[in-house]
Amino acid sequence: MKPAWLHPLTLLLLLAATRLAAGAQNALTPEERAAGWILLFDGASLDGWVTSARRESRVPVDDGAINPYRSGHYMMVYERPFSDFVLSLDFKISGGCNSGIFVRTSSLTARPGKDVGYNGIEVAIDAAEGAGYHHTGALYDLVKPRRQAMRPVGEWNHAVIVCDRGRIEVELNGEKVTAMDLDRWTAVGLRPDGTAHKFDVAYREHPRAGYIGLQDHGAPCWFKNIKLKPLSAAYVPLPEEDSTLFDGRDLTGWRGRGGRDGAWSVEGGEVVCRLKSEAREAEVLLGDVIAADASFSAEVKVSPGSGKGGVALRSSEDARGGGQGIFAEAEGGEWTRCEVLAAGRDAWAAAGGRVAAAVPPSGARPSGRVALLVGPGPPREVRFRALKLVHNPRIELAGKTEAELRRMLAAPAASR
Repeated sequence: MKPAWLHPLTLLLLLAATRLAAGAQNALTPEERAAGWILLFDGASLDGWVTSARRESRVPVDDGAINPYRSGHYMMVYERPFSDFVLSLDFKISGGCNSGIFVRTSSLTARPGKDVGYNGIEVAIDAAEGAGYHHTGALYDLVKPRRQAMRPVGEWNHAVIVCDRGRIEVELNGEKVTAMDLDRWTAVGLRPDGTAHKFDVAYREHPRAGYIGLQDHGAPCWFKNIKLKPLSAAYVPLPEEDSTLFDGRDLTGWRGRGGRDGAWSVEGGEVVCRLKSEAREAEVLLGDVIAADASFSAEVKVSPGSGKGGVALRSSEDARGGGQGIFAEAEGGEWTRCEVLAAGRDAWAAAGGRVAAAVPPSGARPSGRVALLVGPGPPREVRFRALKLVHNPRIELAGKTEAELRRMLAAPAASR
C-alpha cells in the first residue's frame, strides 16, 4: 500500500522513468515525448548549461556526460529554473567523490559569507559508504536515506528526484530512499524532530522553484540521460539583475573580438571604443556572462556622423557577422538607450524608445553571450554607460506591453 502522501501521478512517473532508463543514451523515447518530458542534455554539447556564475564551463562534454569537476564554479546549472517536476538522470562517481544534485536553487547569487549551495536543496552523492545525512541519497544535512542504494564506484546509477509542491522524494536505482515534507520544516536550523542542521533556513519558506545544478566538489562525477517532466504549469521566475556584469572600473569578464589591440577601455565608469582607422568588420566586446531569457540595455553615444554602436544578447563566441545575436544600435552623437529582450525563441530590440526589430519563433538562438558592438565604418568613438542585464525579465520593452510585443512578431517588418 503506497503512503498517503505519494500522488498517483508521481508513482506513474517514477515507474516510467525507471523503465525508460535503459533506452537510448541522452535521447527521449517517443513515449517520453508524448508524456511531456524535456531532454536537458543532448550528450554532445553543453547547450543549455552554464556554471552557477553564468559562465561557460571550462571543461567540455566528457564521453557523452557532463562532468562538473573543474568547470569553473560551484556547480553546473541548467539555464532555466523549474518549479514542480520529475528529474531523471544517471550518474557515475570516481573514488573519493563528493558531489550532489541541487534542486530549487534560488537565486544564483550567493548570500554574503555563503556559497550558492545554501540557496538550493542538495541530493548528496558521496563515495563513502553509509546512510547518514551526508551519504548518497540524503537530502544533504537534512534527511537521511533509508539505506545506501548506490552501486560501486565506476558503475552507473539511476536517480529520480520529484519536487511536487512541498514534497521532495528521491529514488535511487529503483528504490525510494528519501522523502521530505517541506511544510513540516518550520524553524530555522532545525529539523522537524528538533535536531539541528547546518543551514540558516526554515525550509517551509524555501523557494518552491529554482535551478537544477550538478556540483563540483573536488572530484570527477559524471551525469547523463538528464530528463525532466514538468508537473505544473510553466513557471514564471522572478527577474534577477546580474551584479557581475560590469564593475565600472575595468574590463574584467570582457574580451575584445575584432583584432584592434587597445580599442576598448574604461573611462569614468564608461566603456569606450576608439577606432582610429576605417573598420571593415564589427568591433566586438564579448562578455563572459551567458544569458538565455534576459534583457540587456545600455546608453550608447556615437561620435556624430560616424557609424553605429550598440548592444547584443545571445551572441556566439565568434560574435562578428552572423554570430552577433540579437542587437540594437544607435547613431548620431546623442546618448541613446539601446535595449534587447529575449524570451524563449522570441526576441525584440529597441533604440531610442522605438522597437526596431522583432524576431519570430525559431529565429533566435536559445542562449549566448552579452556583447557591446561597434559596426563597420569610419574612425569614431563609441561610449557605453548604465549597462544592465536582467535574467528572467518581464516581457516589456520601450513602453510596449507583452501583448503588444507578441503581436509584433506576426506583423510585417515595415509596420513595426
